[in-house]
Amino acid sequence: SFAGLGFLSLYLSGKIKAFDQSGHIAKLCIVFLPLLAAAFVGVSRVDDYWHHWQDVFAGGLL
Repeated sequence: SFAGLGFLSLYLSGKIKAFDQSGHIAKLCIVFLPLLAAAFVGVSRVDDYWHHWQDVFAGGLL
C-alpha cells in the first residue's frame, strides 16, 4: 500500500503544485492523506497479526 499510495501522493503533489510559494495548508493535507491511509493499512496489518512491524516498516521505507 505504501508503494501505490506513496506514488499517488507524489503525483498529487506535482499536479496541484503543493510546494509552491503560496503555501496553502489544504494542498498539503491533500498530499499527505494517501500517506496517512498507507500508514493506517500498515498498522491494521500489524494489529491483525498478518505482518510483523519490521516488515511494515521496511516496506514503508522502500
